[in-house]
Amino acid sequence: MKALKMILSITAVALAVGAVVCAVVAYWDNLLELCTSTKEKLAKRGGFGCCSATDDGFADFVDAE
Repeated sequence: MKALKMILSITAVALAVGAVVCAVVAYWDNLLELCTSTKEKLAKRGGFGCCSATDDGFADFVDAE
């Protein structure tokens, strides 16, 4: 009985992983569009809030060589 339970558990996990893979493949275009639009919104906003790429908070410090 334990062997049957283990086999069914492994089968359930394999089916769940297969369902996730199928969902990613089916909605790949939508996921790519979501990532692209999020990237564009973040770039337009200037980064992640306080830590933007154009932050001149340390412009008065001289780089140590």
